[in-house]
Amino acid sequence: MKVANKKSVLILIIVLLVIDLPIAIFGTYAHFAGLDKVEKDNVNKDFKFDNKLYFYDNDVLLGRYECVNTGCDYVTETIDDDSYALDYYKDDNLDKIKLVNNRYAFINDGNVIKLYDVTTSRQLTTLSAVKDYTIGLDNDLYIARNENGKWGVLDLSQ
Repeated sequence: MKVANKKSVLILIIVLLVIDLPIAIFGTYAHFAGLDKVEKDNVNKDFKFDNKLYFYDNDVLLGRYECVNTGCDYVTETIDDDSYALDYYKDDNLDKIKLVNNRYAFINDGNVIKLYDVTTSRQLTTLSAVKDYTIGLDNDLYIARNENGKWGVLDLSQ
């Protein structure tokens, strides 16, 4: 009877080793390979969370942008038309230019303005200033200055 008990204990130990040994090896590998790092969830659906910008349409996540610098945000519009002696819509508030067509975002990341496609997670171009005169322009047009200091019009309607 004692021999039968020793055999069953030995078989149980071998079965548990066969099950536990691969799990222990994979767990050790995953730990050292960094596979165990779980990304924090943005459960409150904040715009800024964990050095990333999250873009939502209601509660649906459209995309996210990983910030290079800690102070990244939407771009604040530029109004410098007094320098050009132009008549323009004057508003004392300089607003941030929010998400355009649930796809494009003007992001200020360390004094670099990026036009970012949220749906494809691609930076489209780099700019030095953007205008929309707080009330916006028709047909999703934006006046933008490139890195060379030349102004132009961006059409983000399509």
